[in-house]
Formats: sequence, C-alpha cells, structure tokens
Amino acid sequence: MNDSPSNYRLARWMAGFGLLVLAGSFLVVIGGAAPSRDLPDSDPRAATSPSANSERRSVAAAFVDVEEGTTPLYPTRPGRVVELPVREGVSVKQGDVLLRVDDTLARIELERARLDLQGAEVRLRSAKNLVAKHKGQIEALREAVEVQRAEQAEAEAGLSKAQRFFENKLGGTREDVLILEKKVAKAAAGVRAKQKELEAVQAMDANDAVRAAEVEIANKKEQIKAAEKGVEECALRAPRDGSMLRLLVNVGEVLGPNPQRPALVFCSNGPRIVRAEVEQEFAGRIKLGQSATIRDDATGGGNWKGKVTRVSDWYAHRRSILFEPMQYNDMRTMEVILSVEPNSTPLKIGQRVLVTLEGLPN
Repeated sequence: MNDSPSNYRLARWMAGFGLLVLAGSFLVVIGGAAPSRDLPDSDPRAATSPSANSERRSVAAAFVDVEEGTTPLYPTRPGRVVELPVREGVSVKQGDVLLRVDDTLARIELERARLDLQGAEVRLRSAKNLVAKHKGQIEALREAVEVQRAEQAEAEAGLSKAQRFFENKLGGTREDVLILEKKVAKAAAGVRAKQKELEAVQAMDANDAVRAAEVEIANKKEQIKAAEKGVEECALRAPRDGSMLRLLVNVGEVLGPNPQRPALVFCSNGPRIVRAEVEQEFAGRIKLGQSATIRDDATGGGNWKGKVTRVSDWYAHRRSILFEPMQYNDMRTMEVILSVEPNSTPLKIGQRVLVTLEGLPN
C-alpha cells in the first residue's frame, strides 16, 4: 500500500465527512422525535390536564370489549390437532366443536373400561350362583346331621338291647356289648363332625362375594365415565354462543400439557361495551349515568354515544398491557364501563377509542 501524503490527507478528509453526516442524522432523528409543545386534542393527558383550555373535556383512553371479555381456549387433553371445523370470524353456537385432537388412545381406554365392566358383571353372576349353592349346601349338611343323629339313636338302641340281654342272661356276650358301645361313640362323633361342618358353612356369608362384585361394577362404570370424559375432552367446544376471533394452531400441530399460548381466542355474543381506564387524578370526576362521546383513537372518526354504567372500586394496573403509542402502563387506573348506543358502524373487539365524558367541570 502506498502511504503517500496525498493519500493520507484524502483518508482524513473522508473520515471527517463521515462523522459530519452521522452527527447530522442524529440531530434529524432527535428533532423528529421531540414532542410538540401543543399536544393534540386526541392525547388523553392534553384533554384532561388542568391547564387545558376551557373547551376541552376529560378524555380517557379505552378499548372495546364484551362484558365477559375475550376467552383464550386450549384443549384440556394434549394431542395432535386433527380437525379445525371453524374458521376465524365465524359465528358458533354453544357446544359446537372448534378444535379436535387425536382421540385414538382415549377411545382405546374407553373400550378397555367397557371390557372390564363386562368381566365384573360375569363375576357378579357367578357370586349370585354361589349364594344359591351356599343355601343348598347348608340344607344338605342339616340333613346329614339328622342322618348321623338317626344312626346314633339306632346304635344306642342296639347297645341297650345287648346290655339287657347280657345282664339277664338271655343271650349275647360282653364282646357284643363292647362292639355296640363303639358304634354308639362313632355315631356320636359323626353327629358332632357334621354339626361343626354345618356351623362353619353357616358362618360364611356368600353375599360378601355379591357385594364385592357389585362394588367392582360400580367402579368400572365410573372408569367408563372417566374414559368417556377423556374422549369428550379431545374436542374443544364453544363455551357459549359467540365467534372465534383468532385461530393460533394448525392441523397436525401437537399441543402439549403446558401451553405457552392459547389455541384460539373466543368471544361470546353480547352487546359491545367500552372499558375506559381513568387515571387516579381524574377518577373523582366520573359519575354513574354520565353521557359520553366515543371516537376511534387512530382516525378520530366515528361518533358513538355511550353512558357510564359501572365504576370500579379498585385502582390497579391496566387490564390490557400493550406497548403502544400513548399507552401508559406504569400507573394505576380505575376502570369505567360504558354502554354503547347502536350505530350504523359497529365497534370492533379490541378497538382502541377515546372517550369524552360530558358535563364535567373544566
């Protein structure tokens, strides 16, 4: 590279010219961003400032809404989106399907619960059969006890006869008596054994198996309800009559259990209202029933008439935090609800408007 004095002077001149252009651009930007001394009438601070001229009235920035507000919706059961039957802006009825996720696993769980119920019903029938069998077993053991008692009585009669014959020397021997005594003892033992067996069977409650099967059936029916609920939750339905404002998912998208945003935004039907957010400095000047003029914030057009229907009893941050021009988020405000008279140009949900309240002192 040639480092001649002429090239060095040229480089210095070009560097100085560049710095001059940069400084001029900075001044232009600062000058364009500087606010005017005369704030426009559409600025809420200008319209509500005590120093404003006497023709100005208190103005609050506001936005259009419905009483219930917009509703973000998300399916309670995660899965892959397989159907979006409703598009944005379409009116829907309560219960209409707005979104459906894959319900294959949910239906498998439902079928499994139904099969389990069938198995429980089979066990209930078997338990009822055991109850009938148990009753028959008790009757059979009672008869067996009576048979053993008859055999014991027969053996005792034979023993008595043998003893009498032996003692009166009418016949028989001592051995015959001993044999019959053994038979009597054996018959008595048989009676005791059958009696104990009868008592053991009677102590058993065959209805326990029936009750256990009935409890199992009730449990399986609840499992079916849960499985049916799982299938139902695969479809996201409209909570009320209304319309879908915004769709934020697509068919094929997988929705997880921890959403970062709603799947769609729903708005219920109902009259449009205006939510005005008034700063504490001017809140004391708001009264129920005050008339108001509503204009579009961006164009200044429109001429809707409204009336204050509710004044909040709470100073808090704004309901809607948006980083927009003329939107002050670093202050507490009081929410004021205004009804809106019908107009040939309907207000849009979320439309930012300016509210001029009538009859306020300046």
